[in-house]
Amino acid sequence: MDGKGKIVLVTGATSGMGRLLVKRLLESGYEVRVILRKSPSEHPEWMDLPKGVRVYVADIALTDRETVKELERASKDVSILFHLAAVTYNYRSNYGERVNTNVMIETNVVGTENILQAYSEANKTGRLRLLFASSTAVYGSKRAGETLTEESDPSPNNSYGESKYMAEQVIKAFASANPRLKYTIMRIGVIYGKGYERNFMKVFKLLKEGRLVYVGKGNNHLPLVNVQDVVDGFIDAAGSERSANKYTT
Repeated sequence: MDGKGKIVLVTGATSGMGRLLVKRLLESGYEVRVILRKSPSEHPEWMDLPKGVRVYVADIALTDRETVKELERASKDVSILFHLAAVTYNYRSNYGERVNTNVMIETNVVGTENILQAYSEANKTGRLRLLFASSTAVYGSKRAGETLTEESDPSPNNSYGESKYMAEQVIKAFASANPRLKYTIMRIGVIYGKGYERNFMKVFKLLKEGRLVYVGKGNNHLPLVNVQDVVDGFIDAAGSERSANKYTT
């Protein structure tokens, strides 16, 4: 994609996936803005971002007046919103906060609604484009005998999968009420590669213990995907009209 003269906004930019996506977008000529939950003085994660990124500090789960204003400032004139931010199972190790259903709902569901609202309010006219990082967790992890595809019905069986599925419904409802929004929901599997070494070693441990079947037999509920391929998918979807208002896994 040629991003010259265009602005994109990325949430979740300090994840392994987010950092790589930001780098690729900068290389394509985009002006890249990111939303960080904490200021540099509280958390040095911003230092992992490439040079040239414009940082806005706001917690997407909050709706106080100043947070709303900051989200709208970050969203002004944005052509594509890449919404990657989410509370996952390793959230506690990153921020020292306890993971529970309420925390996941506040960030993954309410936060999605908040950033969409800010994006719409900041851009009263013109097309709105969203790329959303969902998860294969929406399909559930206990479906023996089934070969899961993109057409399979969601059936989440844990709080993370439920929160991601709820966020998807928020996006669909928002697009139904506001036809200017065109979205692509990316249901991502278990990511490995740079920035995901810890997760990858967990997968090896499960394989060694015989608790995870290998890829290729059609019954693996933890599909592995390299972070490079995930970012390629985001880039391709953002530049394709065929991906609008669709799911992809």
